[in-house]
Amino acid sequence: MSAYGDPDRIDAVAGELAGAVARLEPVSVTTQWRGGAADAFAARAAGWRRDCAAVEPSVAAVVAALRAHADAMRAALARIAANERAARAGSEAEAREGPRAGGAASPDERRAAR
Repeated sequence: MSAYGDPDRIDAVAGELAGAVARLEPVSVTTQWRGGAADAFAARAAGWRRDCAAVEPSVAAVVAALRAHADAMRAALARIAANERAARAGSEAEAREGPRAGGAASPDERRAAR
């Protein structure tokens, strides 16, 4: 994980949520038992099924947003890494060649020139 975030972990969380939604597929709630308790159970199960169905589109939207965020983070991390490589390459070149002609000298170099 970088100091800027962990897109793989975000993808993992999105996968966990998507898996949870997949496990919510409708199942039969018919029972062997009869009577008031069985009817109450069937009614409660139907309510849970409706609640899950109502929330499913929102969870799918969150999963999509998490995956998009992970992709955006990967792109940003790639840009940061490229900028860091360029900065390192530039400072290594400057260390080998000295300050560029016409460039500002460091404070130490200005004092030594006096």
